[in-house]
Amino acid sequence: MDQMLLYERFAPDDIIFMFTLSSRVSLQGIERFIDNIFSRTKQVPFVLIGSKADEWDKNTLTKEDVTNLQKKLSLIQQKIGIPHVPYLSISSKTGENVENVFPTLIELLGDLKVI
Repeated sequence: MDQMLLYERFAPDDIIFMFTLSSRVSLQGIERFIDNIFSRTKQVPFVLIGSKADEWDKNTLTKEDVTNLQKKLSLIQQKIGIPHVPYLSISSKTGENVENVFPTLIELLGDLKVI
């Protein structure tokens, strides 16, 4: 199913964008998705998650790649009153930061409702 159709069908209030730290294509897919979706529909808050943090040294992406995307996305988030995009590196294998994903999103939503 087309990404746009999915987005319109479910009309989310928030989004978790996840990419794998071992794939540049995965990171670029997020950029394309955001450009496609937010140019045609309402914007919602989102967090950025990089998976496979346990294999960071084997990954093809650099911390700079992730930081650059985070900065680009922060400019989008500022339009709805959120100063930056939260980013977490997680590892399903070791459990690193997995427990922080939803609390981070909930905190972001709480901050938005206060503004």
